[in-house]
This record gives sequence, C-alpha cells and structure tokens, in this order.
Amino acid sequence: RPFSIFQARNGELGVFFQVAGRGTARLAGLRPGDKVRVTGPLGRGFVFAPDKSVLLLAGGMGLAPFWSYAERHSAAGDLRLLFGHRMPLDCYPYALVRNLIRAEHFMERTPEDRTAFLRRTQAEMEEQARQGGLTLACGPTPFLRTVQSWAICHGVETQISLENSMACGVGACLGCVVKTLPEQTGGQGAKHAPPPEFHQGLPVSSCRCGPVFWADAVDLTEAG
Repeated sequence: RPFSIFQARNGELGVFFQVAGRGTARLAGLRPGDKVRVTGPLGRGFVFAPDKSVLLLAGGMGLAPFWSYAERHSAAGDLRLLFGHRMPLDCYPYALVRNLIRAEHFMERTPEDRTAFLRRTQAEMEEQARQGGLTLACGPTPFLRTVQSWAICHGVETQISLENSMACGVGACLGCVVKTLPEQTGGQGAKHAPPPEFHQGLPVSSCRCGPVFWADAVDLTEAG
C-alpha cells in the first residue's frame, strides 16, 4: 500500500490516508507504541525549482505530499496551490498548507463545481506556460490524465505523481508498472534526463522510476 509522505522530521514519519479497506482500518486503529514495518521512501519525488513559479495541483488525497514540499521549498512565496475535494475541508490538512503558501480550494458538490475547478486549473496552467513555470500534480488518475493533456497541449513543464499500488517496492513484481511514451512530446525530455531504468515505449515500475514522472513521459490512457 503506497502512501505519500506527509511529514518527515525529528525522527518522525507522518502519512495522511483515508480508511478504504482492512489495511487502512488497521492503521487508523494504531496507538502510541504500536510497531509498524515501513519500506521507503521509494522512487523519485517532485523536483524543487526555487527559481521558478510553482503551481501545485491537488485532487482529494493528492494534497498529502504538498505540505512537506511547501515546508522544504526555499522560496515559498513562489508557490501556490489549487485544491479540489469532495469531503468537507476539515477532513484534509488544508489549513497547514494554507499557512505556508497561497492556496485556494474548490469543493465538488455538483458537476458544475468540478467544471469550475478544472476551468481554473487550465487557466492557471496556461499562465504557467507564459511564465515558464513548473506545475506539480497529485490526485486520482482521471484528474492527472486531464492535467497531462493540458501540460502537453500548452507546453507546461509538469510532473505528475501516480497512485499505482506497489506490492514489492523494488521493481520485481511488476505490479505497479506504467507504460512510457515512445517519444516525449512536450519538450521536457530534452531538459531532464530520465532515470537509467527508464526505457521509452516500454513499461517501467512506478516504485523505481516514479511514482513522480514528467507528464510527457508516461501513457495514462489505459491507467485506472
């Protein structure tokens, strides 16, 4: 079960999760002093770009990695967040993120609410393209698929964090594979060398080459 690292400092590790089955129910029932075996951190995280405007896009539980990112980023004034969610706002650590950076949230109650959030997201990505800024996205696959299409269409330097389940964490079980694109179409491949395990046009393990990928490097058409 993969989780984004919400906080890691002073010898403590924090994760933010939603109870969705037996495993997360057991995690929610843990008490101080209980022991848990953790494998990680795995793969590659988001890049830091203190010299650029950085747009953070979060959908639901995709908010989890951005508090730590904002806290560690050396130029928090150049960060801003758009957050779309369905549960009440107090179910998320939104207030912690908002205390660090400019943030705006959109609660989805109707299809019109979702449309408004996506319209604002596209407008902000177009602005990132004009500024030469960076966009980082984390959330459900349909949301990431939309962000990816706009990143390629508008030429926005963008990274996306996938939700693929990671059974082994070392790339042996092939349970978290994602298909790569044969050619990087957004121009980002020329700027950023892929990891040595990365083979364009072939499946790669998210736990080793990801879970964060450049948006023009992976094929999400068949992702869940």
